[in-house]
Amino acid sequence: MGALTKYDKASLGNGHIRNDSFIERLFLSWVYAVVAKGRKGTITQDELRMPADQAAEAAACRFDVAWAKELELRSSGDPKKKPSLSRALRNSFGTEVLVAAAWKITWSVFVLLGAFYFVRSLVQFVTPIKRNPNLYNQADIPNKGVGWILSCAFFLDSILVGIALQRMGDECVRAGIKIRAALMAAVYRKTFKIHSVHEENVVSLVATDCAKLYEGVLHLQNVWTAPLEACAIIALLLYLTNGTYGLPALGVVVFVLPLQYYLGYRIASFKLETVEVSDARVQRMHEVLLAIKLVKFYVWEKSFAKQVSDVRAEEISLMSRTAVVKTINLCVVFAVPPLIALVIYATYVFNKGPFDSTFAFTVLSLFNTLRFPLVVLPKALRGSSEAIASLNRLEKYLLLDEFDDPPKSKDVEAKFENAVLSYPGSKEDFRLQIPNFSVKSGEVVAVVGRVGSGKSSIFQAILNHMTLESGVLCVGGSMAYVPQTPWVQNLTLKDNIIFGLPFDEEKYKKVIHACALELDLQILPKGDQTMAGERGINLSGGQRQRVCLARAAYHDCDLILLDNPLSAVDQHTARHIFDKCIKGIFKDKAVIWITHQLELLPEVTNICITDGGKSLYFGPYDPEALNRHLPVDHLLFATVEAGESGVQKPASANKEDGAHAVTGNGKETADSWKHKEGSGAEGRKSFQRSSKAGIRPSDSVSDSLNKLAQEEAAKHEEEAKSHERRSGERRSGSRVLGRVSEEHNAAALEETPEEIAALFNGVPRRVSVAQSFKVYVKAGGTILFIFSICVFMLTQTVRILSDTWIRWWAEPDRFGFYPDGTYKAVRNFNPKFDSKQKANEVYILGYFAFVMLFVLCLLTRDGVFSFWHLHGSTRLHNKLFYRVLRAPLLFFLRTPVGDILNAFAKDQDTLDETLPDTLHMSLIYLMILLTSLGIVTASLYIYAALTAALFLAFAMMQQLYLPAATILKRWAGETASMVFVHVDESLQGMEVIKAFDAENYFVQENIRRINVHHLALFNTEQCHLWLAFWCDFYGAIMVVATCLLSVAYKEQVGAAAVGLAISNTIQVLVFFTWVVRGAADTVSMWDAVERVATFIVNVPQENDIAPAALPGASNGNLNDLANGNGNGTTNASMVEIKVMNDGEAPKGWPTKGDIRFEKVCLRYYPGAPLALKYVSFHIRDGEKIGVVGRTGSGKTTLLMALFRMFELAYGRIIIDGVNIASIKLQQVRAGIAIIPQEPVMFKGTVRSNLDPFGELPDSELWRALELVHLKDAVTELGGLDSAVAEGGSNFSLGQKQLVCMARCVLKPTRILVLDEATAAMDLQTDALIQKTIRKAFAERTTVTIAHRLDTIIFSDRILAMAAGQLKEFETPTTLLQNPASFFTKLVEDTGPHASKMLRRMAAEGPKDE
Repeated sequence: MGALTKYDKASLGNGHIRNDSFIERLFLSWVYAVVAKGRKGTITQDELRMPADQAAEAAACRFDVAWAKELELRSSGDPKKKPSLSRALRNSFGTEVLVAAAWKITWSVFVLLGAFYFVRSLVQFVTPIKRNPNLYNQADIPNKGVGWILSCAFFLDSILVGIALQRMGDECVRAGIKIRAALMAAVYRKTFKIHSVHEENVVSLVATDCAKLYEGVLHLQNVWTAPLEACAIIALLLYLTNGTYGLPALGVVVFVLPLQYYLGYRIASFKLETVEVSDARVQRMHEVLLAIKLVKFYVWEKSFAKQVSDVRAEEISLMSRTAVVKTINLCVVFAVPPLIALVIYATYVFNKGPFDSTFAFTVLSLFNTLRFPLVVLPKALRGSSEAIASLNRLEKYLLLDEFDDPPKSKDVEAKFENAVLSYPGSKEDFRLQIPNFSVKSGEVVAVVGRVGSGKSSIFQAILNHMTLESGVLCVGGSMAYVPQTPWVQNLTLKDNIIFGLPFDEEKYKKVIHACALELDLQILPKGDQTMAGERGINLSGGQRQRVCLARAAYHDCDLILLDNPLSAVDQHTARHIFDKCIKGIFKDKAVIWITHQLELLPEVTNICITDGGKSLYFGPYDPEALNRHLPVDHLLFATVEAGESGVQKPASANKEDGAHAVTGNGKETADSWKHKEGSGAEGRKSFQRSSKAGIRPSDSVSDSLNKLAQEEAAKHEEEAKSHERRSGERRSGSRVLGRVSEEHNAAALEETPEEIAALFNGVPRRVSVAQSFKVYVKAGGTILFIFSICVFMLTQTVRILSDTWIRWWAEPDRFGFYPDGTYKAVRNFNPKFDSKQKANEVYILGYFAFVMLFVLCLLTRDGVFSFWHLHGSTRLHNKLFYRVLRAPLLFFLRTPVGDILNAFAKDQDTLDETLPDTLHMSLIYLMILLTSLGIVTASLYIYAALTAALFLAFAMMQQLYLPAATILKRWAGETASMVFVHVDESLQGMEVIKAFDAENYFVQENIRRINVHHLALFNTEQCHLWLAFWCDFYGAIMVVATCLLSVAYKEQVGAAAVGLAISNTIQVLVFFTWVVRGAADTVSMWDAVERVATFIVNVPQENDIAPAALPGASNGNLNDLANGNGNGTTNASMVEIKVMNDGEAPKGWPTKGDIRFEKVCLRYYPGAPLALKYVSFHIRDGEKIGVVGRTGSGKTTLLMALFRMFELAYGRIIIDGVNIASIKLQQVRAGIAIIPQEPVMFKGTVRSNLDPFGELPDSELWRALELVHLKDAVTELGGLDSAVAEGGSNFSLGQKQLVCMARCVLKPTRILVLDEATAAMDLQTDALIQKTIRKAFAERTTVTIAHRLDTIIFSDRILAMAAGQLKEFETPTTLLQNPASFFTKLVEDTGPHASKMLRRMAAEGPKDE
């Protein structure tokens, strides 16, 4: 099933359809090919087949018809007639479920026929005539003919038992898949028709609730047949015991069945509670993992560890209560049969006298059969309860009110006239008021305003996400929307851009060029075939934004909505995109553009200024209106590169400072900032030329890599020359440690392949099965595990001894307890007791002792196992959590968030419940199977050969079945997550999908993915059924072999031994299948253990103290760095510093914000090129430093080194006289405050976001909020305890940045780092913030990584980086006086007007009141 376009309809292709005949379905003949190919490892997903009626589109169609009829009841006006989801499902798929029910009844009939009729008949046949003449042992058929006939009939009965069970399973799977497909499609379609989609947990509905219904179909059959089977067994017992003697047993069953239902209900309700708590824990982990860099910067690990462990403690408490109920439940299941047998035997012998083998073993056989309904009932009840709860949730969701799209205008336009709009269902009383606003084809309207002024709300109104209360709103034409937070799918870049349209190469190239994506396509490892990753994690912010812009450009829509798409690109690129895309490709379109780029406003048709949800001005560009409504100190639109340049420079410009560096996430990027000498105007021209000479996106990746290699070589040559030129010159300002990085012998720092292989490269090595088993067993306690296994063995041994006691009792009278004459034809001249009464009592007491011991063993067995697995899963989770939280940053950069989260969610759930349950039951079944085989072998020695054959069959089945089942199960898991990821992505990008009118495309894609998933699921289940079919067949052979041997050796063996053997062989028939399936399930679940064990064992921890002293980290060989050129002369102030290296920083460190970098070298991962090369400088206490440089120049890397996110390869960093490598990591990070590039808020309250440890008084929190101009916004929201939604979604991007700033105000450190911290703000807020920084952080050493040059023009000194090296470090005025300086070029690049303004600002200094 290939990729779809917008105009395709999803369907299960003919190549994937296989409609079976009844015989094929019965014998599963087509599965052999799948199993064979799976074993060879040659099977592919394209070869999987399923019946046409299993296709998602077919199931959805059937369901839609039934659901539409239900929805009609709503409009009938009768309150009693309500739509019912269960009725709709019954009408759609009820027939299949009824057929499954018929097969289940057939199975019950054949099982009871075997357990009652055949066991009884065969034991009667084997009983000697002189002891008990009956119909079977007096028959006229010679040569044991009756025995042979009964044995063969029993074989046929066993085969039919297997077929009925397998048919029931098949029907349930088919019905379940159809129900699941129909509901998944229905829920997904519904998401596009409701407003409150983010409030509903849609992914959970699709992933969990639809799956619960699928499982519920199978469980349902066991729930309603279990009481019927129990009643049938009791009825047969009453018949056997002439009514009276079975009544006490009936009393026990009448008490036990309701108890089972109650216990099942309790387990189900605990499970539902546990799921909610688990979801909360996973949600917390998700937040932590997405913001792990921030958590490390802020040293908030302990706060989150406490939050997660609190939730986990609640989860463990619920799991412990569930374990207690499960233990009682299993005890009831296994203790009830022998207890009832005890009651019946006691009643019988005290009333009628000793019983014979026929009676004893028919009763025993029936009671062993009673175990089946009792064993499955709790699980079935739990499954059914969960299915009913899921059904209710799904019904509630599907009945939510839908909204209608308003009629569209015939013209292409967006027009507001005196419009007042509000958000539906919002608790805030926000109103958007727009007196006048319009845009038509060929016009560009720019919307400007402060953070949170209602700019984005205009788009929400146009996109029909707001309710029009009064006035007029007309929207017409097809729409494209680029949101402020870019939305990309986990597809290739190309697929993200064409977004379901047919591919047009010419248009595609044009769009790539206009959106400045050409260079990115060269740099990215696979060009436009690079996967964007989950939530676009493989792309930088600017790349994501440009991909969204390219999507809008490729779609050729009439009305274009652009929400600040140029915020993360540099000046050059912004200009290029404005000219080529907004004024180029979009020139005939109606464009509304939210922007902070004030310098481009003169070129738009109209501007709209907003504030406080009102439109204050709408009309042509008017500087006066702008200054009136948006007062700004200077023309603050001078920007330096925001971390992204998408435009390639011509090769001629490649002479000065070209660089090939490593960006923050370890990817290599070719810098595109090659400058020409001369004025800003010339620079602009060269820029225009270069964009025409851009490299074609169709150039192969290898070509572009070759070009990068050539550039690299040329650059090194150029740098060597310039270094020679510079070495003789003495720079001004050499008295401070801050100058161009020196070239050193880089070869000395190169790592050997052995060193690289030995170091952690970010991806943990997977552990082996043996290692993971060791980790799993050790977590719960090895001794406890061994003890638990011993108790399992003991329990089953006691149980089998109680059966053997019955055999001895019925043999007749093995121990000679009864007085002579008690049994016909049995003489006992030396009885142990002189009355029957006493003999009865001894036998009864013996049996009672065995049963009581058995009950005690049961409680011990399940209790010990539950304690072992709970203790184990608690310790595994704690170790996993601690390991992941303390892992180095490299691990998070290289390991997808989804994989780590999966370990905490799905894998942890497997370890908490699914795996222990499967392991527990499989061990119980295995013990029953082994003891049953042992007891039959003890009665019939020749049976030992058959037992060996059975083990051989077991091994063979695992060999044949496991490879195919493992592959199919893995596919089923992978394809399921593809469906869920698609749903999650759709929810994130709901506004974009609706704007592009792509709902149908996404619905069809959803159906396509469901089909791919159900192909894998259907084939997995059919393989299970194939396995069950063969196991049942082996079981039937064991049954017939036992019967034939019993008949053949009846004289030697005796009736009691035959009774015991045959009643146990039925156990083999049922439990063999369960053991094989349990073993297979355990093996397929073991993947989860391996993944968790991998993280626990092979993820390294951040070093508290950096590894052994680095080369160049001792005092002696760095002192010569004091000199400006590093030529050996020392500086007095430098020599006097005493660097502490003793592992503990002084109290209150750092008391001064004095920072020294000494020959610092850093690489991101083993074998990577150096990202910092011998960087040396000295920042004095209280200095304000601005850091500038192009993409990949090493600005952010300096910050990483300062926070010890990566350990240095060479050199050292000294803060306040202390080498930071020698003190505790937490202490280093706690000593520096940071305002990060990407602001993050966590779910909770405003208070918990500012002060997670609850250490500060309210007054301080309010003061901090006031300083960052957030006090009013927080007061409006409801104060410090007002809720913060997940990810801070109820705060705008700029407001989140201000919250991060408030955190710094509250953290009284001497050093503050701002990493492009005001990128998401409008200019006015930014100016206010800059004032705040100068005022609130006046005493602190401040290092600002610049986004806009105006933010750093007032710095004491400018630190310029290029290619990981320090280029210059001087005051802005000094640097601007040197026309050849790097900083001067950056200023000139902003254009003549802005550069003049920046020079004036540098000269005048800040104008703070």
